[in-house]
Amino acid sequence: MNTNARTLTAKDEQELCRKFPEYREILAMYRKLKKRLAEDPQSLPVVPYALGNGWTVFRIDGKALEGEGMQSLEKLPGIPATLFGVKGEVMTANKRGRVEIPLKPGAPRTAVLMQEFTAPSNGIMQIASGGDNAWSLRVNGALVYSRMQGNGKPATTSNYHYFVPVRKGKNLMCVVLKAGAARWMWCCGKRKAQKPAANIDETIKVLLRTPIGWKAGVNRVAPEGRAIFLDHFGVKSDIDLRSAVECRGMTGSPLGKSVTWFHISSAAYAGMQTESGKQAFAKVFKVFLDEKNYPVIFHCIAGQDRTGAVAFILNGLLGVDEEELYRDWEATGFWNPNVKFNHELRFNRLIDGFRKLPGKNLHEQIENYVISCGFTKDDIARFRALMLERK
Repeated sequence: MNTNARTLTAKDEQELCRKFPEYREILAMYRKLKKRLAEDPQSLPVVPYALGNGWTVFRIDGKALEGEGMQSLEKLPGIPATLFGVKGEVMTANKRGRVEIPLKPGAPRTAVLMQEFTAPSNGIMQIASGGDNAWSLRVNGALVYSRMQGNGKPATTSNYHYFVPVRKGKNLMCVVLKAGAARWMWCCGKRKAQKPAANIDETIKVLLRTPIGWKAGVNRVAPEGRAIFLDHFGVKSDIDLRSAVECRGMTGSPLGKSVTWFHISSAAYAGMQTESGKQAFAKVFKVFLDEKNYPVIFHCIAGQDRTGAVAFILNGLLGVDEEELYRDWEATGFWNPNVKFNHELRFNRLIDGFRKLPGKNLHEQIENYVISCGFTKDDIARFRALMLERK
């Protein structure tokens, strides 16, 4: 199936809808809208963008949305005081329509954002939105867009453009948002006016093309790569730093049953200093302290943020020169075209977290970080003995 192609066959579309069942519902809705517009353009006027900056946020256990839980969410007439026993928090988006919600230690990784808005008539409202890292959007209970297979690009209000059917009077928008490495982020705003038919065609085209961004739990290891990991390096353990959303459906390492899979969702950069970030690193470090786990590989999805943060700490413990630690991180960024992948927003926040800890130099500060995660100097000495060659 070639989902990169501009034109997809009916068979391609059927396969996508089989893999991502929510797409069938969304496509049916948009095609119904398109047909209605073709028959009577005046039946669905484009209504003005009516959303505000205030969102009610519920941090919930994602399992609550399974089965009847999702059905109860779809039947809500308005914003409840509590959702699955959780009280809502009122948060305000910035001027760019962005809401950033930091993860609390031990908190669930699913958030539901709600907003009530008033439309002057029945019609369709143009929306532009994006999220980090997976999300779906419902209006008045109906699913109108889904990126639960991954946002596919840096989250801004220009990520995805589509129409939302609204009714005269009060409407309820509900967003289910899965957290990224260290936060939730939701962006929503109005888009430039466009003719409805053209917008719907583009929405359908993008919806069908973009599951290739990444698919949860997909095996990306080619046979030749597996052979190198298993036969040449003899890998016994796979530390997977990705989130539960990214690994949905996985039960073991892509390298096969001979490799022990340690699924440890990690933070990155400033997130390493949070309680949840430290707990994740502690789990990673325990794997490295057990000799029977070697050889070990560790990775995330891109190999630069979460992987880079863990590698920085481990190499720091092993005495790698400070300048070399910096160069190693720099090497991960050459391929990344995102202007926000820079020192100020990424690497500096990792270093600043260590600089706040006791120690005469960065190496001692990294040691104290590991000790603050519940380890001893003897644990660190054992790690060094396992990793370093004896002269």
